[in-house]
Amino acid sequence: MTAVANPVCSTEARSGTETNDAANGVLADVSQAVDSVPLAPVVVLACLFLAGTVAWAWRRRRNARVAARLLRQRLEESGSASRLSEGPALTPEGTALLLWLRSQDPSASAEPEPATAGPAAGSGTRPEKPCPHCGARILAAAAECVHCGEFLAAPQPPRSGQAVVLAAVLAWAAWVTAAQGEPQFDRFGGDTSVPRAATGFFRTECIAGCWWLVTPEGHPFFSVGANVMSFNGTANREGVCHYGDACRRKYASREAWAAAQVERCQAWGINTVGCWSDWELFRGRLPYTVNLDVGAANWLSGAWADLFDEAFAARVREKMGQVAVPLKDDPFLIGYFLGNEMKWGPDHRGGSLLEDFFGKPAESAAKRALIGFLRQRYDSPEALRQDVDTPAASWEELAAAKTIVLRPTPAAAALPLAWAETVAERFFAVTARELKAADPNHLDLGVRFISQMTPPAVLRVAGRYVDVMTINFYDIGNLVYLIRGLWPDYLPVDGDLARHFQVGGRPILVSEWGYRAADTGHPNSWPPIYPVLPDQEARAAAYEAFVRRLLACPWFVGHHWFQWADQPREGRFDGENNNFGLVSLDDDPYAPLVQRSALLSRAAYGRLGRAGAAGGGR
Repeated sequence: MTAVANPVCSTEARSGTETNDAANGVLADVSQAVDSVPLAPVVVLACLFLAGTVAWAWRRRRNARVAARLLRQRLEESGSASRLSEGPALTPEGTALLLWLRSQDPSASAEPEPATAGPAAGSGTRPEKPCPHCGARILAAAAECVHCGEFLAAPQPPRSGQAVVLAAVLAWAAWVTAAQGEPQFDRFGGDTSVPRAATGFFRTECIAGCWWLVTPEGHPFFSVGANVMSFNGTANREGVCHYGDACRRKYASREAWAAAQVERCQAWGINTVGCWSDWELFRGRLPYTVNLDVGAANWLSGAWADLFDEAFAARVREKMGQVAVPLKDDPFLIGYFLGNEMKWGPDHRGGSLLEDFFGKPAESAAKRALIGFLRQRYDSPEALRQDVDTPAASWEELAAAKTIVLRPTPAAAALPLAWAETVAERFFAVTARELKAADPNHLDLGVRFISQMTPPAVLRVAGRYVDVMTINFYDIGNLVYLIRGLWPDYLPVDGDLARHFQVGGRPILVSEWGYRAADTGHPNSWPPIYPVLPDQEARAAAYEAFVRRLLACPWFVGHHWFQWADQPREGRFDGENNNFGLVSLDDDPYAPLVQRSALLSRAAYGRLGRAGAAGGGR
């Protein structure tokens, strides 16, 4: 990553106070923009309306004068009123104009002398033609119609001031749009008002102190996504998909469903297809992400595969070849997730990685790597026993052991974190290498860390390999302090992941978050750690508060809501049974929530008001 002077672009995170100052600054900018709009455009509109009215009146008077002059000329040329009667009948407007002529021009008030016989001598019969505007017969050589007053030889100006007034309204609307900073978007959803380098694929860049994704066409892009944008939705334990059943009744096909969801996304300000979605249905219409899930760890149990075995690298290579290689030229693809909520330390799934890997067989590559890790730190098993309670008299005996007990020493306390760092190095090095070989064009989106269970050493390693740090960031209230008690080395989430940004050094995408409410009939009982709000209005208010916090922090490049449709009330495979959806199981939108999403998605681009010199990019 390019070094830059801006402290945010160089990953020196703001403190909580500075974050609040940023939030106040954003609100002040919005207030100032709104206050600057009303008076000036109203005055401009009034002036333009007056000008249009004057133009309309002038045009009417001018047409009357032209018609009157031509009538008088026709009378003089014909030599008699009878000759005039032989011509085309005057329209009521023409008769009125003739009366007006007589009242305005004394020379035309007298009746013309009667003609002796026919046309003037030597004149012959003059050729005539129909007026293209009113249909009346007029002289073929006439440049203007005697009856309607329209010009015939060239495109005509507006007959009244209505077009002028319309132009004034459009100009006023454009002025207001510019004053309010309303963004215009490219086909990927990037703000065209701040052009950057176009590379043909999504990338990241720090622009005037704020991190952004940048579209293939070179425009800042704040990713607002939804997870599980799937035709079937979430199945219950029996495999029944209530949302899918509703969609089959409502839409003619999966493609029809996808087309309808694209329209919804555009209306709701959602510009990204998130994880676990039917992304194939949205290609070419919405930017999307893909979860490679390289199989390093089991999400439910937390158990790790033997990633030190070369077979792991081969499996990753095979997965990249199957998924990433065919997508490497797609500009709508933002990037790839490597996994989800992998276990990096003590949590609800068990103890530290040191304990987990110690339980592997002695002949496994993982166990050999772990013994090698210990031998680098201790000269002998006797030295190791100062920090580890083990009866092993040799390294071979230690390799055969299935458990490890640490003594209460500072060196022993450092071992689990150091081993987690070793595991992270192996994982991110292998996946980054294989992904770059398979697809050098798209972003490495990391592993969707659990925000409250991320060791700094692991995040630091990830920052050397990934392009965007993806973090699942749920509100769990005071339970965060209980989690910190499990392992004090977990990073705090205070300051909206400020420490995560500072340690990892990469822009952050909140890859999963959401709120649930009690007014839909869902039990909302599992997991029990998330708050249950009273109704949809409260959920929408929580949505707005969370997004505004993110927008006040310059390290966020987007957020992906979990999830598109509600979970089944009877519970999915692991028991989750929550009102997390943007839409219900009947595919009905939760109006307060999607309305708030539409409002706030454009507010993200207010951060570009300070756009100027660029920082680093990747």
